[in-house]
Amino acid sequence: MSSLIPESVVANEPKTNSIMVLAFLSLITSLGVLSNLTILATVWLDHRLRNSTCCFICSLAVADLVVLTFAVPREAYQDFLGFWPYSEILCDVTIVVDLTFSTASLLSVMLLAVDRYMSIRMPFSYSHWMTKKLVALTLIAVWTISIVTIAVPISLSHVYNHHELEGEKIVCLAKFMPYSALMVSFFNFGLPCTAMVYIYTRLYLQAKAASDEIRKLKKSLLRADDVESRPAVTVLQRFRNDYKAAMTVGLIMGSYLVCWLPFFVVEILHSFNQNCCSDLAFKVGIWMGFVNSALNPIIYGLMDKKIRAAFLMFVWQSSIAAMPRISDFYKDRDLN
Repeated sequence: MSSLIPESVVANEPKTNSIMVLAFLSLITSLGVLSNLTILATVWLDHRLRNSTCCFICSLAVADLVVLTFAVPREAYQDFLGFWPYSEILCDVTIVVDLTFSTASLLSVMLLAVDRYMSIRMPFSYSHWMTKKLVALTLIAVWTISIVTIAVPISLSHVYNHHELEGEKIVCLAKFMPYSALMVSFFNFGLPCTAMVYIYTRLYLQAKAASDEIRKLKKSLLRADDVESRPAVTVLQRFRNDYKAAMTVGLIMGSYLVCWLPFFVVEILHSFNQNCCSDLAFKVGIWMGFVNSALNPIIYGLMDKKIRAAFLMFVWQSSIAAMPRISDFYKDRDLN
């Protein structure tokens, strides 16, 4: 799984580049941590958001939060130093945590795409059979798969490259052997990607049909009186919601492919040919995955109308509550 490689194998980057990378990763971490904490706090404070979709969003937020607070600092510190300053065991532990929660994040992305697809395809019955028990079982399955797909390759013999090094500076990178790379890539990328491509294709066709219906309904509304137009207005709103949901799933799939495709392509190629990809390619792939963890709360949470409204209401109420305390502070200061 993890490789401890001599520092001489890795090209020595100029210190300026290391500082730029550190600044970039710091920005990504700050943005992602703040956004994910905002999502979790908003759902926790507003009981109206305790539905299946928000539960899946919270699962994604927890996974991304751990990746951003645990994996990103590790990678940033190593890139800045140019080597891994700790033991091989700690390298393995950090890689396991990173990959486990990254897998949970990717599977949660797929889960959200399926959730939105089912809510569109079955708008009336979906909320009835998606019970709290089923939501809990689904989340347990996602996290169990995340642990198993990482634990199994680690427990098997000769799964990862191991280098006995003494007195040399080393780097800590996740580099699987061929069959392990294929297994991890299938569960982490292939399965979610296939599901989302299928979902987006179906939703795109539905959205295209909906746009045609919207144009027809607009024309009919112009010719109808108020009473006759009420059912049509309801249908029109339904089509608009379906269209927006399809565009959201498209944005989900686009960010997923752009951020994770480079890493898994490099991982699979390297597992079959050790010299085909540079360590810079590995780093870029890893960084793009971190970017996805920062984008997820924006795409799934802050773009959600209910979560956004609840967050703005919380900010407004907090501001109103804080105004008397601020006023008292300035009064006390003026008296003194």
